[in-house]
Amino acid sequence: MRLAILMAIGSPWSAETALRLAGLGEEVHIIDFAAAVDRRDSYIGIGDATYESNLARLRSGCAGVHFLSASHPTLRYFLAAPQLASLLKEIGADVLLTLYGGGFASLALTSGFRPYACYVVGTDVLGEQNGAKMWLNRRSLTAAAVVFANGQYLAERTGKLAPGARVVPLLLGIDAHAFAPGANRSDTIEIICSRGFLPVYNNEALIKAVALLPDNARDFRVTFTSPGPQLPDARALADSLLGSSKRERVRFLGGVDRSTLIDLLRRSHIYVSVSRSDGTSTALLEALACGLFPVLSDIPQHREWLVSDNAVLSPLDDDRTLAESLLEVMGNDTRRERAASVNRKLVMDRADITHTSAQLHAHLKRLCRSSGRAA
Repeated sequence: MRLAILMAIGSPWSAETALRLAGLGEEVHIIDFAAAVDRRDSYIGIGDATYESNLARLRSGCAGVHFLSASHPTLRYFLAAPQLASLLKEIGADVLLTLYGGGFASLALTSGFRPYACYVVGTDVLGEQNGAKMWLNRRSLTAAAVVFANGQYLAERTGKLAPGARVVPLLLGIDAHAFAPGANRSDTIEIICSRGFLPVYNNEALIKAVALLPDNARDFRVTFTSPGPQLPDARALADSLLGSSKRERVRFLGGVDRSTLIDLLRRSHIYVSVSRSDGTSTALLEALACGLFPVLSDIPQHREWLVSDNAVLSPLDDDRTLAESLLEVMGNDTRRERAASVNRKLVMDRADITHTSAQLHAHLKRLCRSSGRAA
């Protein structure tokens, strides 16, 4: 099967999925735009550490990496349709998979290539839908041979957006072998947030909560790993809200490669995500697999991962409650240690990419056969 994947090269979960499918013996071709990403919608662009690391891995592990040219940040999804159609013909693609809905799904639709499958992850379905955008999303998802959804809640919402689409809940998961607990945690409580600096991820709430922690709180450090257009404003917020002793405990790395992220997670105790909306967050799965204790915003997607006493859910826009939750978890070693094995098992049972990528592969093979193309 010649599989073309339309994806953002800077996306860690997309790169991991593509490499897994290539590792299952398929001829995988990666397609992305050559121009820098529109930073209003994404937070990892050309030149960032994650992007360059992903690109090197994809070039090494896949049959080819191809780039489309289109300068306009929105219209490119329509202007590039002839380029995509020509490239797919040149490759001899049997199936096109888009690892995101939204613009990528629209590009697949307008290219005229069939069959194509879409994987929807969160904001592409849950984001603001005006009339024209909703109409286009509905058309592109309905025309897809299959739409894979990143979790049960997202599958239900996708079905409401596009009632005629064939929606299949399927977690892509994470590499649970690479993301595993470490043994080098220090006495300083390490708190990590690996979400990008975009409005939907709401990272500023964590900064505001840190400002409310008492001065005699247990020794801690907060690490933000990711880049994003709101990063300068977040730094400025930390400078203005946090006194010198707290400010020196908060660091912004502005983007790290995969191996550095794994090392940071293995050394951390608490993972924080206060996102306003989500699919099944890859960042959360990585933290769970490493045995971290999550403090999360109370949204439906996070509730899917709450079992027993393995996490804390905090209401959105309630900085004081978030600070109180952090303080309680920081001081309760027993609770964190008890949750570590539970959280790792959750990922191993439900989101180990070894098993989930095999399921995705089987779906794509069936799609290829049913369309009369080579399997």
